[in-house]
Amino acid sequence: MNKLNNSEVLQITTVMPTMKKSLLALAVAGTMAMSSLATAGEVTIAGTASDGTAIAAASTLVTAADGVYGTILGDGTIAIGSAVITNNATLYINDAAADTDDDAATFATISVATGKTLTMVLGADDDGAAANAAHNGAVVLGDIISGLGTLTVKGQDNMVFNAPNTVLFGNGSADTITLGALNVTGGTGTAADGGAITLTDIVGAVVVTTVNFSGGVGSASAEGELGGALIVSEVAGAVSGTTYTISGGAGGVSYAGGNGGNGGAALLSAHAGAISSTTLNLTSGAGGAGLDAASDEIGGVGGALAITTMGGAITSTTVNVTGGAGGTGADNGTDAGGAGGAITASTIASTINSILNVTGGAGAIGGAGLTAAGGAGGDGGALSDTFTFSGAVEGAVTIAGGAGSNGAFSTVGAGGAGGAGGLVDDIVFSATLTGNVIMNGGAGGDGSAGSVSGSDITGAAGGIGGAISASDFAAVAGNLTVTGGAGGDGGAGGIAGGIGGAGAAGGLIVVTDMTSLTGDLTVLGGKGGNGGAGAAVGAGGAAAVGGAVTITSIDAYLGATTAGGAISITGGAGGDGGADGVGAGKAGAAGGLTTVTASAANDISTLVVTGGAGGDGGAGGAAGTAVTGGTAGTAAFVATDGAQTITSIALTGGKGGDGGASATIIGGAGIIGATATALIDGDTSASLVGQTSSTATVITVTGGAGGNGGAASTSIAGVAGVNGGASTMTLDTATSKANVTLASGAAGSAGADATGFSGGTAGAGGVATLALTGAQTFTGNILTTGNGTGVLTTGGVTTIDGNIGSSTSLDLASLTTTANLDVTGNVYVAAISIADQFSLTGTTDQVVSGTVTHASGVDDDLIVSAAVRNVTFNSAVSVKDLTLGAGSTTTFDSTVASVVTALNGTSTFTGAVTLTGAATMAAGTTTTFSSTVGTDSDITGTTTANMTFNGAVTSTGNIAAGVGSTTAFNSTVSAVNLSNSGAMTLKGAVTLSGTMTTVSGSTITLGSAFKAGSAAAITAALTSVGTLDQTVNAVTVNVNNQFTTGTVVLFKNTAAALDSDDLASFNVTDTAIVDYTAALSSTAKAIEITANKRTTAGIATYLGMSTAQSAALGQISAAVASGDATASTALDTVLVTGGSTAVNAAEQLNSDAGAAMGAAMAVTGGVNNVIAGRQANTKIAFNTQGKQSGVSTGDASNDAVVWAQVFTSDATQDKVDNIDGYDADSQGLVVGWEAEKAGSTFGLSLSFADTDVDGKSAAAAHIDTSSVQGTIYGSNGSTDWMMGYASADNDTTRTINFGGLTTRTATGNYASNILMAKAGYSFDSIEMAGGVATLTPKADLSWTHINNDGYTETGASNLNLIVDSTSNDVVTARAGMEFAQRIENNGSVTIPRVSIMGGYDLNNDRAETTSTFTGGGSSFTTQGIDPSNASLELGVGVDHVSDDSTVSFNFNTNLKDGYNSDTASLTFKSKF
Repeated sequence: MNKLNNSEVLQITTVMPTMKKSLLALAVAGTMAMSSLATAGEVTIAGTASDGTAIAAASTLVTAADGVYGTILGDGTIAIGSAVITNNATLYINDAAADTDDDAATFATISVATGKTLTMVLGADDDGAAANAAHNGAVVLGDIISGLGTLTVKGQDNMVFNAPNTVLFGNGSADTITLGALNVTGGTGTAADGGAITLTDIVGAVVVTTVNFSGGVGSASAEGELGGALIVSEVAGAVSGTTYTISGGAGGVSYAGGNGGNGGAALLSAHAGAISSTTLNLTSGAGGAGLDAASDEIGGVGGALAITTMGGAITSTTVNVTGGAGGTGADNGTDAGGAGGAITASTIASTINSILNVTGGAGAIGGAGLTAAGGAGGDGGALSDTFTFSGAVEGAVTIAGGAGSNGAFSTVGAGGAGGAGGLVDDIVFSATLTGNVIMNGGAGGDGSAGSVSGSDITGAAGGIGGAISASDFAAVAGNLTVTGGAGGDGGAGGIAGGIGGAGAAGGLIVVTDMTSLTGDLTVLGGKGGNGGAGAAVGAGGAAAVGGAVTITSIDAYLGATTAGGAISITGGAGGDGGADGVGAGKAGAAGGLTTVTASAANDISTLVVTGGAGGDGGAGGAAGTAVTGGTAGTAAFVATDGAQTITSIALTGGKGGDGGASATIIGGAGIIGATATALIDGDTSASLVGQTSSTATVITVTGGAGGNGGAASTSIAGVAGVNGGASTMTLDTATSKANVTLASGAAGSAGADATGFSGGTAGAGGVATLALTGAQTFTGNILTTGNGTGVLTTGGVTTIDGNIGSSTSLDLASLTTTANLDVTGNVYVAAISIADQFSLTGTTDQVVSGTVTHASGVDDDLIVSAAVRNVTFNSAVSVKDLTLGAGSTTTFDSTVASVVTALNGTSTFTGAVTLTGAATMAAGTTTTFSSTVGTDSDITGTTTANMTFNGAVTSTGNIAAGVGSTTAFNSTVSAVNLSNSGAMTLKGAVTLSGTMTTVSGSTITLGSAFKAGSAAAITAALTSVGTLDQTVNAVTVNVNNQFTTGTVVLFKNTAAALDSDDLASFNVTDTAIVDYTAALSSTAKAIEITANKRTTAGIATYLGMSTAQSAALGQISAAVASGDATASTALDTVLVTGGSTAVNAAEQLNSDAGAAMGAAMAVTGGVNNVIAGRQANTKIAFNTQGKQSGVSTGDASNDAVVWAQVFTSDATQDKVDNIDGYDADSQGLVVGWEAEKAGSTFGLSLSFADTDVDGKSAAAAHIDTSSVQGTIYGSNGSTDWMMGYASADNDTTRTINFGGLTTRTATGNYASNILMAKAGYSFDSIEMAGGVATLTPKADLSWTHINNDGYTETGASNLNLIVDSTSNDVVTARAGMEFAQRIENNGSVTIPRVSIMGGYDLNNDRAETTSTFTGGGSSFTTQGIDPSNASLELGVGVDHVSDDSTVSFNFNTNLKDGYNSDTASLTFKSKF
């Protein structure tokens, strides 16, 4: 046992100032005595260990040989001038008188030769034995100059003195110590304690390669005898060299019958001198080994180290602060190793410009159990009290708990347990650390394997890793990395049956305060140990948990750049399960959890939080049970105060462990990956902000990867993989600006199959969650990476100003609220569960993709705010109350269930609607119910509401339509009472158990379901008159176009009879095609409507149009009877309105026969005028000699010419007899060849033309025609002739938009084939003006045959027409005259011409078409305008002849009643 414990060492320090003063006084006295040294002369040390040379005083002290001894015994100061040590020598120094004087030996100078050692033993007699307790030694050393020799000053072994031995370097002056090595140590304990020693001061500089100050070694032969303590009172001088060590003494080894003595303590009271030694070691003593195999003794505890203050600057390369290592246990014996010495409360105020390592002592291995049980290993020395670094540290810092030792090997006996690693209990850095800081918990030791020979011998347990239990940092400018110690692995089972030893826990780490951190922070939990594998017989040993890491407070994390620093937090991985043999494997142990708490404002670039991976299951064996992996360590970041300025956050759940492979038994299951969480806790004033006011934090939350399934064997299936760990981001802040992405973890892989058995299924990826827990406004988007991925929860009144999900294929799995939630963007979530209000408050289009449900009995409302935009719900909605704001356009694509429903704006309900409360459609709203509506209460459409019910309506309440409202029931209605004050359309039967109320000015329109033989439109149970407004014609009744014959029951009463006033209140509107009459039934309980269809002539008279046009209206009802409800509804509107509206509809329903005829005539008219112009030129031309001739101007006999002519023409037909006309435009090119011989002309031409015809009717018919025409022509004297053929391709369009029908365009295509022939005669010309002008009478007869193919239109649904082919002939006779004059000018000739012709159409064949609607009905004929027989044609032209070419211009106009056409052409002709 240690008789001088740490508290006693501290008590000794109270007398050290007095000791130092006494030694300094002795040093002065020694200096004054130097004058007598001349007589003392030189003394040679030549004694033996048992009889040292007596030295009283000397001017010079020298050595005779190696191994010599000298003795300085005196009652007073003994002064030595200089000691020149050239051999290894020892000096015994003590106070010979048993008094209280501080007698000492003083040395002016000492020189120790290189390779030699001078040892001074304080408190020893001349025989080396311990003096009595009062005879302690004191020594004052001056300049020590050597050629790298060694000076050792130590306390006497085996003696406890009344006061410590003392040593002072410097003679009171700043002398320099230059040595190879300097050792100051307490005495070794043997039969008694070793003598303590006090180093009162080193005044001068220390330039020594190796400096070692240590307590003495504990006894190895006497129970509890201590090593001598070392007390360093002060080191004022600078220390330089290679190694500088201050340490407690080592514990003594145990021995037969006794514990080893504890090592001597070391106390450094003050150190003002600077230190530049390459390595500075501050360490407590190592524990003593357990050596005896036959007893239960313990090696001595290593000596403690305490530092009161160290203030000099430290510029060493490396500074090591280390707890002493534990002593090893005895092999084959139960003696345990001693614990390493502790480092107690210490303070280093120095500025340290060095690498700093602070480490708990390593645990020692236990003794091997080879023939008997081995002793346990000793624990490593702890830093057991507050250790403070109050000066700045400018190098890298490593702080580590001591490693626990592995358990020792067991055979016949159990091996000794491994010693625990030393604890780092409380370490404080109160100034800035500019370098990187690494903190590592000590690794737990592994358990040893079970015995290989003894069936009941368990393997030895490993030692626990040393923890860092508390640490405090004022400021860290570099990076901080904190890693929990790994848990030890369990030992394997023994082949003879012994259980494997248990692994030991890894050291945990606790950082109690981080005032300021600038660099990156990395936190890793320790990995859990692996379970021991089962052996042929023995079971595996248990694994141990990994060390946890906890940082309880970060006050100011700034980061190394303006973007902040990076924080990475990772939970420890769980250990793997041990494989089964015949003996069972053991489960893996848990990984260390990690927690970082931010308690003030921090600036973070990236925050990464990753859950630990779950341990893998153990492989199955031949027997035993399936063994699971270890639980993974969680990872958490918690901000409790201050603004957290973060660029990005990434949370990832831990990977699930893999299933173990199966053998005879199934493999063990993996363990679910650990969670990763981050919390910004606004309840304690924390907040989340971006790097600037305009930037958002980027947050990625990812579930952990699923574990892989285990492989199957041929005996059993594989075990299933487990899920990945969940990850959760929690924001409990008033405001947050972030963009969040939620991602499920990747699924694992299925295990490999084996013959007859399947591998284990893959584990699912972990779930990613964003939790908005407090009342807050969140600005940003919440997105996901997959379909149905991620969870969003809200816990307070929340506004999300952004989108949730991005599409139906990239939607969240669920959204759950517990308070009001407002969302301004899209909500792509598969399932939404609301409590309280769920409001859509955006100003742009919004989509809600998933189902919306609510908690039963809670006021859970769905609100679409008042704003102009489209809102769409893709899935079923079930809420307490539903409110749609004004201006919104809302569409429900699936079923809707609500209690109280208030609708504003525009809304569409696609699915079935179930209402358990009143539904109100506000004024001006437009509401469409596309499926059934069921309600237990009232449906009310207020003033000017627009309501459409496409499905059946079933109500146990009332239905009311307000004044100015528009209501359409497109299916059956069942209600109690029905009130109509607006316009109501019925397309299904209405059955009322109560009354029908009508209001004057209201309208009822009966749809196509109501025709002869149908059910009554309205059935009620009026018990008395009064609910029907009996004002005459109070209610206007419109019927549908399908009701053309027979009788329909408008109103049927199952109770009281109706009277004539009831009948008179209904005014049934006639239509353009039907006349309706209302009357009471024979029982007077019904009002019946009888239809009388008008004839075609009657329709024409009614509308003021031709019978040909009205014929289409006669067939249109049949055309839209089925398959075109939209057109049928539009037709109803048209027929009721009548007048010009009905006339326009009739025009749109007909093909435009006149336009088709106009297109055909335009195709040939322009070309024929060109050919006629060519022939006219020939008739009136003059030759170049100026004589009249029958050949073309400028052409000699037998000349052949080619010519080309471009032309344009237009025609306009006005409206005649209520038939609209058309406009036609043509452009074309004609090329030709002609030859003349003997007064005859023959020519050929080919033309190309493009024609556009626009009808003037409401149909806006348009025909685009492309044509090709070939023509032959000729003349012989007074006669001329022409024959041609034209082929045309026609594209037609017809516009239909009557009655509000969305515009339909009917398009068609057909071909035209046209034949033509003409013959003319010119009478003799009358010469005028001396023969230069002529007037020529002429006449001709022409025939044109037009054949248009039939065609079928497309694009207008049931209103497309099937148009039959048509054929028309035009035969025209004309007569007139032409005037021409010849003008010559310098060899060229110009001939202007004017013509006038009167014509008459001998056939007058009127254009007409026969058509049928594709929707059905009979064919009908549409006629074009009846053309006028008489026509007048006027023409002007001019020819210019020069050399061998001619240029001609012609313009012709054709005039009829209501019709005119114009053609202009330009011709170029050249001889060849």
